[in-house]
Amino acid sequence: MIRNIPIKVGQQMMMDMVNEKFKDQYDYFYLPKDVKTQCGVGYAFINFLSPLFILDFFLEFNCIKWSDKLEKCNSTKYCEITYANMQGIEEIRKEYSDKNVMKKMEEDLKPQFFENLVVDPDDLTEIEEKYKNNSEHYNFYTNKLKTFEIIKKMIQEQKNQLQIQKDIRMAENKTKMSKKQKKKQMNEKQRMQNLPPSEYYDHYEQNVNAKSSNQQQTQLQQP
Repeated sequence: MIRNIPIKVGQQMMMDMVNEKFKDQYDYFYLPKDVKTQCGVGYAFINFLSPLFILDFFLEFNCIKWSDKLEKCNSTKYCEITYANMQGIEEIRKEYSDKNVMKKMEEDLKPQFFENLVVDPDDLTEIEEKYKNNSEHYNFYTNKLKTFEIIKKMIQEQKNQLQIQKDIRMAENKTKMSKKQKKKQMNEKQRMQNLPPSEYYDHYEQNVNAKSSNQQQTQLQQP
């Protein structure tokens, strides 16, 4: 699963990025699209023909900053590669077998399935050798993992800061509302004081009658 994708990145654009190095290594890809906004929803699903293909894909995309990967992209988000709930092409096909999304006419709205793809055993052997017996690549891989941990901590700190800012704004808005309500009450009190005696007592009597009616209704509703 590919997370934190900028919403302006569509399914075909994301697939083109993946295909630069991983073409024919996956048999399913889906980046859901919001029909109303015509934008992506920020995540995509991909199923590789072999779990070994995930290793290079993970190194290529995990924790990349989208603004570094895409031209004219101002997003501050970092990509995150995680496991999805559904695993395996059979389970995925079963999930979509009776979904309305498969009936869409537009290809960019539908999950993409790719048939008749064959895994070359030599490719898998090469990957195994690279990660098991190539010390240089193994060191590169472990250093990458350390870098990912640093970036993940930084992302979490950014999320915490955003949450703090959000809480501050909510508190400020609540304070503004309280002041606004207090000012409204004071204005109403001043208006009442400026009313002629006859209008003042009419208004007072209406309030008393309204309160009395509410109390009677409450009593009637009680068991």
